[in-house]
Amino acid sequence: MTNIRWMLALVLGLLSGCVSMNPMALDKKSTSLDLGSKSVVLMTFDVSRDDSRYVPLPIFINVKNLGAPRTTDPLHFRVNRKDDVLVASEGDDLYAIRMALEPGRYRLLSVGGSAAAFPFVGSFLVPLFMDFIVPAHAVTYVGQVKARLRPRQEGEFRAGPMIPLIDQAATGMSSGTFDVVVSDSSAEDIPHFRAMFPALGDTPVADVPLPAFDRPRVQRIRDASSALAPDEASDTP
Repeated sequence: MTNIRWMLALVLGLLSGCVSMNPMALDKKSTSLDLGSKSVVLMTFDVSRDDSRYVPLPIFINVKNLGAPRTTDPLHFRVNRKDDVLVASEGDDLYAIRMALEPGRYRLLSVGGSAAAFPFVGSFLVPLFMDFIVPAHAVTYVGQVKARLRPRQEGEFRAGPMIPLIDQAATGMSSGTFDVVVSDSSAEDIPHFRAMFPALGDTPVADVPLPAFDRPRVQRIRDASSALAPDEASDTP
């Protein structure tokens, strides 16, 4: 399946509820933290743009278990503004990602969502392709990921598919690209997590930031029209 077709199928499937999504590991009402079979991976994510009413809002995050068979689908975790905003700012919210994952080696594939304002709705996907390790019986913080939408230059990967043509063009998704920065913001983020999710309590949180965003690698994958295919996680640096 081509890059565009797969992206459309995934985004539309998730938005319509046809593709199953996992809830975040913790919510504000959680009173306990179970690390018996799955560990918890914490991350913060921010997607933004300048001067537009079509504000990109994340809806899902995808990860792939690299130890699973190649045909195994990625895991999709639901993101929503009501429950997951860690720090609110006008058009530039910081989201608290909390994924319950079995121990092993994973790849953070992408974060996707929509940008909507009457009368158009656009879809986007931030390609990431960053590997991380999930230790057993632990809480791990992997960093803060910021994606900023900007006009793309010729040849750069697109922020969203071309189709539907009018919606994607009007919202700037097909004519934009993302600049992505990963930082270790544990000093600010972890206290926010503890305050927002009391179940974390005094549980130690290991600080193991993701690698830097590798734009040339992402570009190569996208150019090969396989960036978002289900088996792309077999790609290696």
